[in-house]
Amino acid sequence: MATNIQIIPPAAYTYYEIEIAPDGKQVYFVRNERKPQNSRQGDIFRMPMYGGVPVKVISEVQGNISLAADGSRLSFVRCAFRNDDYCSLWTADSDGANEKRLVSRTGKGRISGNQISPDGKKVAFASGQSNNWANEFGLSEVDIESGVEREVTKEKFFNIGAVTWLPDQQGLLVTAKRYPDNTFRIWHISAVSGKAEALTTDSEDYLKLSLSSDASLMVATKVREDFHLNLYRTDSSDPAPFVLTEASTVAFAPDGKLIYSSKMSGNDDLWTINIDGSNRRQLTNDPGLDLNGIFSPDGRSIFFTSNRTGDAQVWRMNPDGSDQTRLTRDIGGYPQFVSPDLKWLYYTEPKQRSLMRVPIDGGEPETVLAKTGLFVAFSADGSRAAFAGRSEKGRQIFVVSLPSGQTEGTFDLPNQNLNILHPVWAADGKSLYYVWPDDTAEKHILWQQALSGGMPSRVADLGRDGLRESTALAISPDGKIFAAVQGNWRHDAVLIRDLR
Repeated sequence: MATNIQIIPPAAYTYYEIEIAPDGKQVYFVRNERKPQNSRQGDIFRMPMYGGVPVKVISEVQGNISLAADGSRLSFVRCAFRNDDYCSLWTADSDGANEKRLVSRTGKGRISGNQISPDGKKVAFASGQSNNWANEFGLSEVDIESGVEREVTKEKFFNIGAVTWLPDQQGLLVTAKRYPDNTFRIWHISAVSGKAEALTTDSEDYLKLSLSSDASLMVATKVREDFHLNLYRTDSSDPAPFVLTEASTVAFAPDGKLIYSSKMSGNDDLWTINIDGSNRRQLTNDPGLDLNGIFSPDGRSIFFTSNRTGDAQVWRMNPDGSDQTRLTRDIGGYPQFVSPDLKWLYYTEPKQRSLMRVPIDGGEPETVLAKTGLFVAFSADGSRAAFAGRSEKGRQIFVVSLPSGQTEGTFDLPNQNLNILHPVWAADGKSLYYVWPDDTAEKHILWQQALSGGMPSRVADLGRDGLRESTALAISPDGKIFAAVQGNWRHDAVLIRDLR
């Protein structure tokens, strides 16, 4: 009979990767204490399998770690988030001694899943970037002693999650997504030829993997989205939201209608709906991702991001979904705002986080701001922009004048532990709204920051459900309704035998 044993009591921590020592007596895990002064890094701890006092082994790491087959060494990732050293792969003794940097990635290059080989001589790791929705994630290995790096396969993916060596070291299993397929599958990659073969063909998304010593049994975690579009009225004393529909991103049309993305049809497509739930209509139907839809001020055009041509580009269509036309070519991104004179479409370029603009009928793009957040809020007249960023004081909201790019003001955030979600400009132009967890990260709070200064004020408690992503918050043109895409990721563990 299976028995659950609690080895750590509940506390205000976020837990990431867990590794059990080969002797079964110790467990290693990564956690981050949810407090305002913390960074985006966590720490590696070790403790007895059946309870005890956790001992910090290594500080300032990301969530992905692995433990050597003999329990003597750890591999882990640190991310400085600088252009010259965005993420690095490290090893150390299992007690934290003798740290050694193996490889680094620059720009926006992440390092995710990693695992030490069964013979303990090298580390396989996944690295790349997914901001432009292209297949630019690869699998490599690095020799621990010499530091020599080798690309395991020429195949590229949108993202790679788990990386697991097979016992004979002739191949690896990874969980990965490769567009236009929108599913995280389990792949076998030959360490000899580099051939990549998808082993799962169902519609489930697989995230983490754990193999038995002879590879006859595997435990995999499946993950699915459970997010819905919720509406909150600012003039109501009832905090309960009106649940509208399944969604991923949301924005308001000038007439108060909503445009949102959803996987209701099996893939991310754009839809419109009235705020009372009536007149729901699908606008796009393409194997690629169609997200981040926004309306022009006159309501005659919709701009959105699609990777149907291989990476994230900006497209334009009519309000009924007809005449879908690609607007950007070499430098694509995420549409943010259409100028009141209907001449310019502003969008953010995903790799360098630059704010760009392009004529709404097409043409050459121009750089407006060299560095912003990935998502930017605009005042109604288009004269100012606001975004979340970092300074010497930590994370702040920046308000800049356009087109000069001069900073007009900065505002401290109430919590430094988590990333701010997309700020939204108030209808009267005098304040900004954003969502940020409270100090315990147990609830999500809607905050309002007056542009005249002062501390932000709490506007509403949005409950425990998280927001889907940075474009999951919008305010109606009259300022009376907030739309928020909220929910969670659901995880299940499955046992797979003799996977071929």
